[in-house]
Amino acid sequence: MRIAFLMVSQRVLVATVVAVLATGGAWSLANSPNPEPTPADVQVGKSADDGPIYTTSDGMTLYTTVMDETPSGRPGCLNTLDETGTHHLGEKYDLSDAMKKLQKTCVEKWPPFRPAAGAEQIGKWTVKSRPDGSKQWAFEGRFLYTSTKDRLPGDVHGSGGDYLTNQWQTVRVPLGFPPGIKLSRTLDGLILVSHDDRPFFTTTHPANLPSVEGWLPVTTPLVARPSGDWNIKELKNGTKQWSYRSSLLYLPGKDMTHERIRATNGLWQTVVYQRNERAPAPFVPQYTLAGWVYAVDGGRSIYVFSCQDETIDRLSCDEPGDPAVYRSSICGSGEDCAREWQPVLASDHAEPVADWGVDNVPHPPFSDAAGAYGEDVPTVHAWTYRGQPVYTFAGDHEPGDIRGHSIRYYGVSKFLLVKVLGNAREDGERYFVDH
Repeated sequence: MRIAFLMVSQRVLVATVVAVLATGGAWSLANSPNPEPTPADVQVGKSADDGPIYTTSDGMTLYTTVMDETPSGRPGCLNTLDETGTHHLGEKYDLSDAMKKLQKTCVEKWPPFRPAAGAEQIGKWTVKSRPDGSKQWAFEGRFLYTSTKDRLPGDVHGSGGDYLTNQWQTVRVPLGFPPGIKLSRTLDGLILVSHDDRPFFTTTHPANLPSVEGWLPVTTPLVARPSGDWNIKELKNGTKQWSYRSSLLYLPGKDMTHERIRATNGLWQTVVYQRNERAPAPFVPQYTLAGWVYAVDGGRSIYVFSCQDETIDRLSCDEPGDPAVYRSSICGSGEDCAREWQPVLASDHAEPVADWGVDNVPHPPFSDAAGAYGEDVPTVHAWTYRGQPVYTFAGDHEPGDIRGHSIRYYGVSKFLLVKVLGNAREDGERYFVDH
């Protein structure tokens, strides 16, 4: 497969520098990571998707939701049960009595982050009142919640990544990067890119380079000053260049194609801020029509079940305790689901790694409304990804098959591929990936 590399011209570089200067101001220690004061019950954690994020003092991830963006400024995540909905085809429905008994409210699934008694505003952190008179922390005016999907400190299962509609987001910590520099997610991990998404490069062995001809130094604003991981080197012609963690930053010139970069045998690499952690055995990346996904057993793609009820609050319906009918409706019956979707079993010695966990997974899924997670339900020791059991699909026969992707029931519940972070097909065209 021929991979085209995004080219950069000198004119674009100049435009970038002008844009950076236009953002104005001296970039200094005041813009270092996590400059904002925080309450005593808040600390900084890490997310594979977003980098540094805010958590509770116990390490539980904090979230905000678009449901709270109401004209009145009052929260939209409430302790009431939405009993009716509308399918994506326009068909209206009511929850059955059995499902109503199991269905949880938004607040039950997303507990508000409560302040300690007497807590007061600090920086962008404020204490706001809920409709019932209780108090809740807010950041930059947005109510904060934890997620019942997160079972252990460090879990970031609530935002859903590619699996939900981004109705819930983590709360990112200010990075303190120079103006015009940000993060982008790729197969390597989170890398440094320009404001218009062009990746920065650095050389891994500068002493072995015959020259840097064809590469454009990432120059600094005139008023920039070093801070933290960011330093400045003055070049022979008087211009100043950014370095990050002692690595000088460059953009590829117009003639520096992807093939030419590969020909340097790894001397030039993208600048990784936070590297993706490798998946544990038995999972391996595999390239498919949907991009990079994870596979097992000689190339069999793996999937997770995802469910978002189409009631007004659009809560997830794929957690322990949610009605099993959401699962079995995809296949027609619990027995059919058990034949078509097999959990990936874990050995007795398997250990959790990053987003991958090991749990006792209910199997087979039952069609009874309370069956999937009720009492005395048979379970198997199996792998999970971001808290969700992972499955293979009986309809996949060849390595790379993805026939189970997006099999769904009314758009409410579906099975989705477990994609490698940074898996989008265009990533392979734009970035030089360090394997």
